[in-house]
Amino acid sequence: YKPPDSTLAFWGVILGAVVAFIYFMQWRAMDQAMKIDQRAWLKFEAYSDAPGGGQLPNYQIQFTAGQPITYPLRVENIGKTPAKHIAMKIFMDIMDSTQDVPLDRVEGAVVGSPYPFGLIQAGIIFPSQDFKQLVVRPAKGGSPLMATDSEVRSIGDNSGYFAIYGIITYDDVFNTPHWTRFCKCGAGNGTFMAEKCTKYNSVDDN
Repeated sequence: YKPPDSTLAFWGVILGAVVAFIYFMQWRAMDQAMKIDQRAWLKFEAYSDAPGGGQLPNYQIQFTAGQPITYPLRVENIGKTPAKHIAMKIFMDIMDSTQDVPLDRVEGAVVGSPYPFGLIQAGIIFPSQDFKQLVVRPAKGGSPLMATDSEVRSIGDNSGYFAIYGIITYDDVFNTPHWTRFCKCGAGNGTFMAEKCTKYNSVDDN
């Protein structure tokens, strides 16, 4: 029995479509792997301006009553291509040692929200380059919020701790959006609620 030509043609079309689909999926997987390998990755840390530089641990940040609380921010691109359209939302708090960092503030952070935050924007950061800025804890209206006597005492007697947290959003050269969530806490030698802060640190998998 010889199948009609139309049947052969039908199955030929099906086979061609299957082969094309397999090639497409292989190409897409390779393209995605290439983009992940070549993408930008932004890293958040404190940075010392002392001779030799290097990363500055949170416990070395100084607090003085009546003075602004500042943090020497460094954002570095450790990826292979530039990061573009960078925006950072940054919160700073001195927390009671029995309290968790209020990370839920980050998701609802908009200008004019009840909890002031720093908003920093940068046009582009090239690979192996960084962005540095001294960040100041803001009050409502944007002016610096001074450290109080009780806050400084809490750091000194280990009944409180310092926390800086937020999110960095940016695009890569393929116009794929990305984010880096960060939370760092510490100061003194006391114990504090750090588990949620530590787990908050994450990056997207786009």
